[in-house]
Amino acid sequence: MEGLARAEMAQWESERYQNDGHHSESQEEHAPFTLRLDGDALLALVDQLKNKLGAALILLGGELDGKITLVAGVTQNLTAQLKAGDLMKQAAAAVGGKGGGRPDMARGGGTEVAKLDEALALAKAYVEQTV
Repeated sequence: MEGLARAEMAQWESERYQNDGHHSESQEEHAPFTLRLDGDALLALVDQLKNKLGAALILLGGELDGKITLVAGVTQNLTAQLKAGDLMKQAAAAVGGKGGGRPDMARGGGTEVAKLDEALALAKAYVEQTV
C-alpha cells in the first residue's frame, strides 16, 4: 500500500508541476520549487516528467526530515549531450553530499538543506555550459 501511495503522490506532484505554471510547452526553463517527497517518489516523478516532456533535462530536489534528496533525469535523446550522473555529481556536491547514476537517471543527496537553491542554480549553470 505504501508504494501505491508514493506513486499517487508522484502523479499528483507531476500534475501540479505542469498545471501550476511550472511547465510551458514554449519554455525550456522551469521555476524551481521544493518537494516534500522521498527518493522513490522523486524517481517516479522524474520518470513521469520524462515521458510527458519528450526531450528534457530534469533535476528535482526534495527536503524531508532534514535531508536533501536529488534526482536527475535526462531523456534518451539528450544523453549524448549530458549525462544525468554528471549533473547529479554537481548538484549533490553543492548540498554537502554525493550522487551518481546512469546516463538517463541519477540519484544523490546531502545534509545542507539551506543550500538546495544553490545546488539547483549550480546545476543550471552546469547544463548551460555543457549543452
